Amino acid sequence: MPPPPHPEAGALLRPTHVLSSLHGALQTLAASSLSILATLVLVTVLLGCIRWALLQHLQRKRKKARITPAPPEKRPAPPLLPAPSSLPTSRPAVTFKPIYPWTSPPQPLPGPYDPRLYPAPTLRRHSYPDPSPPPATTTTTTLSYTRRVSTNSIPPRHAAVLHGTITTASAGATRGWRRNHWVVGGAG
Repeated sequence: MPPPPHPEAGALLRPTHVLSSLHGALQTLAASSLSILATLVLVTVLLGCIRWALLQHLQRKRKKARITPAPPEKRPAPPLLPAPSSLPTSRPAVTFKPIYPWTSPPQPLPGPYDPRLYPAPTLRRHSYPDPSPPPATTTTTTLSYTRRVSTNSIPPRHAAVLHGTITTASAGATRGWRRNHWVVGGAG
């Protein structure tokens, strides 16, 4: 029988041993990468907490700086009491009479009625009707015209003509009023 191979030399050549050693290396690497990942997460959370605490501290500091302390309140000086004098003060007692409610019915005014001081109401000048007689006749003037309407906005087959009258009053109560009246007709 041949001698058994050296265990170390054969172990390197056997696939099961290679796989088991590779598996162990991967476990070590995975454990170390998990620890690296866990460390990275822990550091990130720690830095976030530190940043939050720092921001809170700065906000409190700014808020305290914005609030100005109120000046200390001054205590009011005690009222000065007049010095007692030996001279008696003689003031008449003030009496108040109520104005309202009235205590008696209204009284007539003294004195007789004087018409020159209290004239009776009269019609005023602007209350009278206009004394000038109204004009008997009003003359009106009527002027008729015919005009062709611009065809820029109207199609050529609908040529339109404007028939109009202007009536003007010359005098009287109407004081020169003017009335325009027109009819637009066309070849339909």
